[in-house]
Amino acid sequence: MAIDDYKKIRRLDDYELAALEGGVDAVGEFIASKGNLTDLSLYDELDQRMLVKAAWEGCARGLREALKSAPF
Repeated sequence: MAIDDYKKIRRLDDYELAALEGGVDAVGEFIASKGNLTDLSLYDELDQRMLVKAAWEGCARGLREALKSAPF
């Protein structure tokens, strides 16, 4: 990997990681509530939107929780 390629690497900070973890947990819970149905093409439009909503809200929860210990 060239030196210039290293400049393109953007590492996630602790808050982004916490938000992603919250989103993953929420999506996992949603999928489990659907009987572990992982083929999204089998979801109707409402369930597809509810999956995204679960991810969005899970990320927000994870970020809020991480910010409780922020040094600012």
